[in-house]
Amino acid sequence: MTFESLKIKIDEGIKAIFKLFYIVEILALSMLGFITGLLFYIYNRKRIAEFGLYLFLGYSKTDIVKKVSLETLFTILSSLIFAVPVSILINYLVYIFIFAPYGEKSLLIDLNIMFLNLPLVAIVFLSSVITIIMNVSNLDLKNVMETK
Repeated sequence: MTFESLKIKIDEGIKAIFKLFYIVEILALSMLGFITGLLFYIYNRKRIAEFGLYLFLGYSKTDIVKKVSLETLFTILSSLIFAVPVSILINYLVYIFIFAPYGEKSLLIDLNIMFLNLPLVAIVFLSSVITIIMNVSNLDLKNVMETK
């Protein structure tokens, strides 16, 4: 076995390990998005009285879903606007204090990781909208007034 053939086998093994890491990351992100959607469900269940008030004021169920979906989208986008610079700052500080003293190189922004995280935004938004629709579709003004 030559050095080149050994190097090729090692490179193939490393690529396989990275593919496995990507699969695990995608599964973890999907679960995170689903769990976040369930948290939105719990949060929006507490807003049933507010939704009932909107119905009383003449909003249709579609209008309520649109309004709450836009609120959710705004929350997600504002979180991204805050989180991306903070994560870059933390990455930079870790590089400065941990990796740089030993001469290691680090990427400040890994575009592959960022693109892998973009579906998380879509999963969170879609699961949130689905839970909003579930909450609002079962909404009955009479039941809301009786429980409050």
